[in-house]
Amino acid sequence: MMTESVLNQSKTTEREPRPRPTKLKPVEAEIIMLFVQLSHALGHPCKIYNILQVGSPVLYIGPVPSHISEIANAADEEFPYLEARDGEAEKLVEHILRALAEPNRFTRRTSPRLQSLFAKEALLPKLIAELESA
Repeated sequence: MMTESVLNQSKTTEREPRPRPTKLKPVEAEIIMLFVQLSHALGHPCKIYNILQVGSPVLYIGPVPSHISEIANAADEEFPYLEARDGEAEKLVEHILRALAEPNRFTRRTSPRLQSLFAKEALLPKLIAELESA
């Protein structure tokens, strides 16, 4: 019966989930990293599509051009985006300091145009056509 007593004492209780903040803190951003060796592969960071849906600021570290930088170019400043290439530590620091200095510029905002441009319904037919033509 001692075992039962120990088990009862070791039970954990579930914690209430913390409420998610509705407003981002000054330098809160999604970070996307793409390694140079993988940048020409078929795959790419698909989290960019979720980021576009919620409008989170993006800090991209990786090669340019890439699929991420193509999306940023198409965005035409419709969502907060900063990029630095591999090894550009100084530029990365500049971006972070700039975001701290201008917190209102780097807040969450959505773009219905971008959401529809990069939606699954828009991209999947293009991908299928590309694969079928190969």
